[in-house]
Amino acid sequence: MAALLLAGLQIFFNAQYFLPARSALDGPLPVAAAAAAAAAPAAPAAAGTGGADVPGGTSSGDAGGSGSEAVGSSGSSSDGGPAPGYGGATPLFPSQRYQLPPECAKHTVLFGGIYSDLAAFMSAKPEGITEADLAACNIPYATNKPDAWAVSDVRRLLMYNNSLYALEDPWTWRNRTEGQRIPLSGQHYWALLGIEEVAQRWGLPDLEFVLPLRDCGIVNAPAADGSLCVSLSMAKQRQQFDLLIPEGQFIEYQMDKWVREDDPFPWEEKEEKAIARYTGFCPYWASQPKESRLDRWGNEITCPRTHYVELARNSSDKLDVRCASCDNSPPDQPGEYIKLSDQRRWKYALDTDGWGPALRFYKLLGGDWTILKDFSLEHLWFFPALQPWVHYIPVRWNGPDEVNHVIRWLRQNDHVARTVAQNAKQFARAHLTDEGRMCYIKVLFEELADLYRFSKRPEQYSRAVPIRQELKWYSTPLGKMAV
Repeated sequence: MAALLLAGLQIFFNAQYFLPARSALDGPLPVAAAAAAAAAPAAPAAAGTGGADVPGGTSSGDAGGSGSEAVGSSGSSSDGGPAPGYGGATPLFPSQRYQLPPECAKHTVLFGGIYSDLAAFMSAKPEGITEADLAACNIPYATNKPDAWAVSDVRRLLMYNNSLYALEDPWTWRNRTEGQRIPLSGQHYWALLGIEEVAQRWGLPDLEFVLPLRDCGIVNAPAADGSLCVSLSMAKQRQQFDLLIPEGQFIEYQMDKWVREDDPFPWEEKEEKAIARYTGFCPYWASQPKESRLDRWGNEITCPRTHYVELARNSSDKLDVRCASCDNSPPDQPGEYIKLSDQRRWKYALDTDGWGPALRFYKLLGGDWTILKDFSLEHLWFFPALQPWVHYIPVRWNGPDEVNHVIRWLRQNDHVARTVAQNAKQFARAHLTDEGRMCYIKVLFEELADLYRFSKRPEQYSRAVPIRQELKWYSTPLGKMAV
């Protein structure tokens, strides 16, 4: 376990966990030297990637690579064999405790984030996970622990004998003030079924955990007694203790199908602007923790969606950014809806957070854009496998109008923009698949279970209902629900 932990920590610090150290505009771009191959898409390699250093990251050999050959990278050692690190026939993270399915060997690039998450957890709980840690979640309402974590509602769950169970009385899913059931979004519905799918296909160890019914992290620190809630969340900020899992929208929106689609718009005919269409979010911006609203100099920043809509007013030659329901949409620029597939007519896609990280980032990676990623502290499960200026381009890291300077530079260096778009597409096709998602869940549960110091059976709880039965109950009209 120590060797695995060390490997995870190396990825965590080398990749700087999705925060670039500098912009390419601070100096020459090493990736540009490799971009001569951008004229034709490179075929994905079986595994591994070599490559040059990239701004804000490390060499792809040091960080383990993208798991699929990045355009312009070597991908092999000097003797013609597999590149060191990820890839080849041997998984980077072999285990003596469980059998990793053979098909997961090519997805080891995704596992670094698991060990980063577990390393943070282990530092707070070196004695292992006990029942006190699950009790710390204070199910279902834990708003009385502002020093530890704050959340409206979470769901307590048990994996046992490769079946997932919902624990506690069903009335805990209801809003106390309005007498209505707490909304269960599609992403949570499919996340639950996605976990059980892995258990039934490959088997998962028995353990208890909670799932927040929102798309952001909840565990900010250990409780006063040192206990730490085991929360499997779909997103979190870097400093939080949640363990990341794939979002249910991965299944709900058929990511596998999306990444296999070919772009109908030739690169040379795309419009050299950044496209973005938003729904309203900014009224909630002020309610987020202050630390999530600060730039790297400690200055409070405006809601990113407001910022870019306003910036586009004076930069219409570079930005096509509108909001369908934001108060600040100018009357002469209505936020008309454009299907994401039709947005591929633009070369650049601008990605910003909402309440949590925008889950459309999945599709942007697989959609033939050069992604301009707004500065963010929010993370998804596969972010540690990405590298700035290889799979995406960071903006607003060096100031609020950085996106304009980046677009101007990309227009002068189109081969770099195209290379980044191709690398993103390759990564999505190689790893953002049902197989990659399931392999990640398998490794997460197996490594997490090794930290547990207790186990319980369904009959030891006051209520334990198979998750599929629980989801059927959830669809029952409220007035017909049995008390």
